Amino acid sequence: TTDAILSSSNNMNNISSNSMISMGPISIANDVISVPENGPVKSRLAVSFAIAQSAVLAVFEARIERKIEEYKYIPETLAKNGKVKLSPKQLGTMIGEVFVIRHDVNLHSEILDKPDYFWKENEVE
Repeated sequence: TTDAILSSSNNMNNISSNSMISMGPISIANDVISVPENGPVKSRLAVSFAIAQSAVLAVFEARIERKIEEYKYIPETLAKNGKVKLSPKQLGTMIGEVFVIRHDVNLHSEILDKPDYFWKENEVE
């Protein structure tokens, strides 16, 4: 039996939905992560941390994708017409929005680092 069966969304892009990965007692198959009920706490902590990192990264990626989609008309229009009609205020606002996202990603990049605990515990690395 498992004490944690977690459905993963598209956040695990590097694992295809039909693949099977086994890491000792923990396995990932068809977008389902299985952790044995009596599995080591350190291993469950590592899996939990990886899922949390994936969720944070997905939020950042979604914000960036929305902004790219919103502004994709600019290079398309430039390629088609050779110019884009934007006022200095519109352009400044757009640049500011992009910098806000960039700042948020940089500000929270430590979330994506491996915690000190995992550096000290080789068995869960």
